[in-house]
Parts: sequence; C-alpha cells; structure tokens
Amino acid sequence: MEIFNQLADLFEMLRTGELHVLYVLIPLQIIIFAFPCLIIARAKGKNLRYARMLGVMPVINIGALLYYLFAPSQKPLLE
Repeated sequence: MEIFNQLADLFEMLRTGELHVLYVLIPLQIIIFAFPCLIIARAKGKNLRYARMLGVMPVINIGALLYYLFAPSQKPLLE
C-alpha cells in the first residue's frame, strides 16, 4: 500500500503549506482538458497543432474544449 502512503504525504504537504495547491491543480487541469481537446479536434477534422497548444494552456483550455465541442465539423458528411 505504498501509493496510499505517498498520497498521505502529499495531503500532509498540502495541509502544512510545503506544497502549494496550484502545483497540483494546474497539471491536473491540463491533463483533464488537453486530451479531450485533442481527441475532439481529430474527430472533427480541426487543426491538431492549435488543439495541442490551446489544450495545455491553463484556463484557456476550458474555452478551447467548449469550442471544440460546439464547433461544426470540417469533415464532409459523406466520404
């Protein structure tokens, strides 16, 4: 159960202030929003370079995900 001990150490460092909360939340936000941006952009035929760039920028990646969700597809319906 080494993983639980490491999590306990992480929470203890957050509680005491040794580790700032943003050092945990920002990479988590990047992981949560960057991959769906890339997957949706690939499915809709959008530019993957822009999807990668916008997906890794904190706070902007939320707007990018909403854009890729609601933007029309550039792929033709019948191939």
